[in-house]
This record gives sequence, structure tokens and C-alpha cells, in this order.
Amino acid sequence: MFDVGWQEGLVIVIAALVLVGPEKLPETLRWFASILRKANLSYTEVMREIMSIDLPDNGNTIASSPKAPNKSIATEEKK
Repeated sequence: MFDVGWQEGLVIVIAALVLVGPEKLPETLRWFASILRKANLSYTEVMREIMSIDLPDNGNTIASSPKAPNKSIATEEKK
């Protein structure tokens, strides 16, 4: 999700140990995991809602095959 390598993870763990302390680290990690879980659930719910919206077709779709030009290139060059 955050594309964090093992070196960055180690730095984060060491910084958390220094900032929070070893006594409060498990509680802090549980709190952070619950925040991430709630954010992920909210993101999933929003994406599900967006995908379920039925958009009207306003005619701006791309044709499946290109149309032939109305005038040939030779006719245009003669002008």
C-alpha cells in the first residue's frame, strides 16, 4: 500500500520506539492499524459507490471502427 522497503520499515520501527517508548508501542501500533483499516474500508466503499453509478450514454463514445473519410486525399490536393 505504501511501498515501504525493509530499510524504511526498520527506520520507522526505531523511530517509533524512540518517540513512543516500548511500553506504549503495542497500543500505538494497534491504534495505527485500526486507522489504516478504517481508511481502507472507506476507500473500498467509495470505490464501490463510484463503480455502481450508472452513467447515461451521451453519445460521446468512441466508435468501434473508424469511418472512412468523406473526401479522398487526391480530391483535397487538387484544391
